[in-house]
Amino acid sequence: MPNPRPESGFRGPQPSQPRPTALSEVVTLLGGERFPKCESPSLRLEKFVRIGGNSKKDEIADVVACHAKHGHRIPAWPTLPSGSVSFTATLGARLIINQAGGILENAGLCLHRHFGDPYIPGSAVKGIARHAAWCEWQEETNPEKKRQIAQQIVRVFGYPTGDQGLDSYVASGYSDRPKASAGGVSFLQAVPEGRVELAVDIVTPHGGNDWSDPIPNPFPVVNNGAHFRFVIIPQRACSSADTRASELWLKRALGHQGAGAKTTAGYGWFMGDGISRPTEKVIQIPLKLISPAFLRGASDASQGELRVATLRGMLRWWWRYLFRSIMTEAALKQLESEVWGSASTRPPQASMITLRLIKTPIQNRAMPFDKEAKAKQMPRSFNQNRTAGIAYLSYGMDERSKDETKRRSVLEPGAEWTLELTARANRILSAEQILEHAKLAITALCNFGGVGSRSRKGFGSLDCGMTFSDDATLFERMFKSLAGSGITTDPDIENPYAYTTSLAGSVMVKVRDAWQVLDRIGYAIQSVASSHKHEDAKAVLGLPRQIHGPRRDPLPHQRNAHTPPVHLQGVSPVKNRLASPLCVHLAPVAGGFSVNLTAFPSSLARREDVSTQLLQECIDEIANVLAKAFPIK
Repeated sequence: MPNPRPESGFRGPQPSQPRPTALSEVVTLLGGERFPKCESPSLRLEKFVRIGGNSKKDEIADVVACHAKHGHRIPAWPTLPSGSVSFTATLGARLIINQAGGILENAGLCLHRHFGDPYIPGSAVKGIARHAAWCEWQEETNPEKKRQIAQQIVRVFGYPTGDQGLDSYVASGYSDRPKASAGGVSFLQAVPEGRVELAVDIVTPHGGNDWSDPIPNPFPVVNNGAHFRFVIIPQRACSSADTRASELWLKRALGHQGAGAKTTAGYGWFMGDGISRPTEKVIQIPLKLISPAFLRGASDASQGELRVATLRGMLRWWWRYLFRSIMTEAALKQLESEVWGSASTRPPQASMITLRLIKTPIQNRAMPFDKEAKAKQMPRSFNQNRTAGIAYLSYGMDERSKDETKRRSVLEPGAEWTLELTARANRILSAEQILEHAKLAITALCNFGGVGSRSRKGFGSLDCGMTFSDDATLFERMFKSLAGSGITTDPDIENPYAYTTSLAGSVMVKVRDAWQVLDRIGYAIQSVASSHKHEDAKAVLGLPRQIHGPRRDPLPHQRNAHTPPVHLQGVSPVKNRLASPLCVHLAPVAGGFSVNLTAFPSSLARREDVSTQLLQECIDEIANVLAKAFPIK
């Protein structure tokens, strides 16, 4: 049957290419496929985007650029009615609002359709204030005060309140079921005061293991430092006491819980006059960078930004490392969802630990990284025929690009932050126990691991001033943090990537330059890898990795002995990807560093005995090289 459709040369969008959501005529009017003539950030995000391929990050970057060029300040509210409350709050972290909206998956943002600036919808403002009121009602133990709070919640927010427990409590005080009613207070949308900036942020879920293929998910955010105006207007015969209570609840919500998405990961909290900070079950931990770190954001590789999402992911990993030693994997997953939250459980569980970086000094500016220049600064007293140790260890971190924002930068040692940890109780653990879990995780991270790219090679080591005194104390703290939870522990379980089954080593070096220490570590790891060249066992050092070659065709000196490159693979479920099972951490000591080495033998890549032997060889070689390079006199 002939195709009734006339020949037009139209082939339709290719599956692997992004496709525009606008008609071809509109695309032409707006300047082409990237819509350079679009002057509305809201339309650019919600209507004129290209879907498919790997275009999501570029599309969000275009929205940010459009807002920077064409965004306009939303006009201030006109004269407010008598009795209204208005106050300004400042964003202490980035804000994600309406992330689930829009065409791009998990990349929405509330942008005013006429002015283009971001805002917080009135429904969201009311929701967070109501949650703060509910928390106050839950925490109150005096029966009379509890009843008064419940009645005030009904007057302010209306009935039903949205919570079955609170609704039942309110209804129990009446002979007949109370009638549905609207709230007596209006919460207007919060609009920015002055100029605000948008940015591209990113989250990279790793699936809880070292062999999944993480897919970065970019999304737009409002940058911290923005000022927002919040307005509360009383309706009908609302009393001044109820209006005042609404203001206090809203200010508590902004300072305690925050607004928008990912608040437990440090997003969306505010600071300002009258905005209270959590005081109970909160600790502040000073963090100091001990070794250089490759930290970057989603859109600008030149920024040395320590993100809460980065910290949270690493804390969760090292928490598993500790608690996997005393329980089965099934019990570990149950406990992990109770402490750190889980999106895969039904229903999803929120995290009981909130992280915030409340201090980021301006002097923590990253510098462009040039591994060749850095290698020339290192002593070359031995191994002259090998790649410089620092260049070997930082492989891939000096990507050349004309675009400066895509060139990696390094944050030098000495940078400082303050991390705030807030814990909440859940159905099986107290707030004190949850806080202990958080402290154990941060202590493990700051004794064994690091943050940023190449953190397993010794880059990005942090110091928090806390150490494990001994194994007995560590396990005592772990079991105490589980008391009464009902979660089964099994101290005799043998699991890979666990504290009790890992290999460990430590060596003291009397030198204050972390770059020199990393340079020698690079030589040591390179030496072990070279001694096992062409050996299949090298798969245990991490994947992807290849042996033989290096090219398919022989080089001039390989004409008589050449084997095409072989890409090594692990066993299921690892296959092509396995993060390095060797972690290097630099801890500060008087006059130098303690280099802590942790390795995880397993059968994920090759037999466990092969893994153990090669990783122990790495630990011994690093210790020997460091001892010779920096002898303690």
